[in-house]
Amino acid sequence: MSNFTLPLNWQDDYFEKIDFTDVVEVYGKLREDFFGGGKSSMQLPEPSKKMVEQTIKEAHAKKIEVNYLLNTTCIGNLEFTKKGYKQIRKMFDWLSSIGVDAVTVALPFIAQISKRYYPHLKLNISTQADVDSLEKAKYWETLGADLITLSHTGMNRNFHEIKRITKNCKFDTQLIANTFCKRGCPFVTLHGNFSAHASHSWEKTNRFNMDYYFTNCVGRAFCDPLTLIQSNWIRPEDINLYEDLGIKRFKITERGMKSEYVARIVNAYRNKSYDGNFFDIVPTLTKYVFMEKRNFAKTMKELMRVSFVDIKKVRRLVKQMEELTEKEKRFADSKFYVDCKKLDGAIQFFMKKGCMQTTCTNCDFCNNLVEVAIKQEDISEYTQFFSGIADDLVEGKYF
Repeated sequence: MSNFTLPLNWQDDYFEKIDFTDVVEVYGKLREDFFGGGKSSMQLPEPSKKMVEQTIKEAHAKKIEVNYLLNTTCIGNLEFTKKGYKQIRKMFDWLSSIGVDAVTVALPFIAQISKRYYPHLKLNISTQADVDSLEKAKYWETLGADLITLSHTGMNRNFHEIKRITKNCKFDTQLIANTFCKRGCPFVTLHGNFSAHASHSWEKTNRFNMDYYFTNCVGRAFCDPLTLIQSNWIRPEDINLYEDLGIKRFKITERGMKSEYVARIVNAYRNKSYDGNFFDIVPTLTKYVFMEKRNFAKTMKELMRVSFVDIKKVRRLVKQMEELTEKEKRFADSKFYVDCKKLDGAIQFFMKKGCMQTTCTNCDFCNNLVEVAIKQEDISEYTQFFSGIADDLVEGKYF
């Protein structure tokens, strides 16, 4: 039986619309706090502290644990100052007082504070820590890790290393299931640092999000469907294969989705089958970036209020983005279709071939899979738009 970890979206209908059978934990955080985290503030809903406390009570009533994310990769070295250290302890004190069950961290200093002064909290290690080897896993084990979410860019296809970790470590292991992140992404640590600084409560740029990494990635991925086939998705149909390797839990993303989307995704993974477009259960532009929970126009106004960019040029960008969104809000569903069932046998092939330990030379498996599984109409307008943002940033056009 699979166990799942679900994202908190702080919507009123969250506990009503989702079937929490086999769900052992929910995770989330304030839109911004002293720590910051793995997502920019602009990408997240904005719960109050009172809402957080009420959500914990509702989760506990359903016998579900609550995990608060302290998964920043950078606090600007403030953690090593008198004021910063006090802020860290203040946050931990608050989390303890409201009944949080676990925290997820990416910095070893924060992990040690948690274990020394708050041993009643379970210690989860974030995918932001990029644990992609037994050696890294063993280090976190010495710090008292209770669970590690293995690197979503380095481990979902590294079957040999997954088995090494699960056989030689005492903590539980978790993988992010519904991701299209690139295998071996060179930006993963850099993007994590970007997001951390874009979600600090104390930083001037905390809601400033000209996300070069995201726009670069989207432009490249949608231009090249082969990148999607070779990325780190785990289909509902393939859960058993990972359980056989010793994986205990599967994490569902993202925190910006409507409750109905979260419900559909967890149902697919619980049933270990989904007949339709894989994009239905993987956060995409339509279901995440342009998420319905937050007011898109209001969020973009936050960006325009800052003085770090040329406001006129940013306004023009916002208008283009709104027009593109209105033109076809569900473009990924209608113009980009990844047939989930046509991916049957792919993971077994990757396991047998050992793709992480070899090269793609003289192998056309993924190219052939693109032809069979992906139906793509002309989406050049979208790819050019996002690629253009990254290029314009490089050329300094917004400054």
